[in-house]
Amino acid sequence: MESSDIERLLRHHDTLKSLSKREAEILLAHCSGGLSLNGLTELPPEVAGVVAECDGFLELNGLATLSVEAAEALARNTGYAIFLDGLKTINEGVAKALARYEGELSLDRKSTRLNSSHTVISYAVFCL
Repeated sequence: MESSDIERLLRHHDTLKSLSKREAEILLAHCSGGLSLNGLTELPPEVAGVVAECDGFLELNGLATLSVEAAEALARNTGYAIFLDGLKTINEGVAKALARYEGELSLDRKSTRLNSSHTVISYAVFCL
């Protein structure tokens, strides 16, 4: 990647709609205190695994859905907060994965619908 492309990536990372694993690695190398990726509308598991290595906050409020694999990767994050306020639905697998996250988990309760018959898991995700 050219240095001008890296500079552009660093300047406009919050407006990106998608992110490659390589771009995520570059952002992670420059991550200081947190990573705002609110423009992302998709998060492949391999990219989630990279951004989860950020030891600050993660803002991923542009995501409307999250795969179980991506949720499992995010749950391994050691930072203090993950913001997923754009999620529209959370299935049981995603709820179980996110419940393992040890930091603060932000979900917009007004727009997030839980698809789970396990109310204990659902409630645990909202209480994090």
